[in-house]
Amino acid sequence: MIERNEPYGPADGVTHSLIVHGIKRGLMNVMLEVRSDLISDQKGVDQISDEILQMLKPAIAQVTSEQSQNA
Repeated sequence: MIERNEPYGPADGVTHSLIVHGIKRGLMNVMLEVRSDLISDQKGVDQISDEILQMLKPAIAQVTSEQSQNA
């Protein structure tokens, strides 16, 4: 299940690294959190890694395309 800002969110200070290393430098950024129990063994790590990769592929393709068009 995917939930936005649960059990905590930006108001709790969890975006410090995004702000310092991404936003203040003008970089695109994203924060992902994965439940520890979902990556407690190699099978879980592989599964979650594959799921994250499938979500990121379209975004990476779009950024790459936009960068090529702006070059």
